[in-house]
Amino acid sequence: MKNENESTGAKYEYGICEYCGQTYFINMPEYETQEKRNAHVTKKCTCPEAETAARIAKQIEKGTKRVQELFGDVAEKYGFEPVQNQSAIETLCNMVSLIVHDVIVSATVQLNGRTRAKISTTSGGKIKIERTETTKAQLKE
Repeated sequence: MKNENESTGAKYEYGICEYCGQTYFINMPEYETQEKRNAHVTKKCTCPEAETAARIAKQIEKGTKRVQELFGDVAEKYGFEPVQNQSAIETLCNMVSLIVHDVIVSATVQLNGRTRAKISTTSGGKIKIERTETTKAQLKE
């Protein structure tokens, strides 16, 4: 059953929740694949498994955004120099995912001689991203 929506060029198509199998009709551009429609419906479904998956995806998204803020181009906003090594930032983002999925509890990484990153969860289940810069000076006669 397809209904065309002339104003948006979209059609009402069905999508299926990947966890519970519930079918929903959604208004999406007609060029979207069935896989994308199913993913969209799964994000909106209220079954326990879909809600858990959505919560995990949101935690990863927020944690990754925080890593980008503290270590990427926006780091200057917090008084830090941006980390130039993109692979290091990607590794930190991957660690966020591992922590959210309970593969590891926390991670501390020394990025260079001065910069350290620590990723963990709070008691409330939120992702905590820390950046520490150490500067040391020693003078001798």
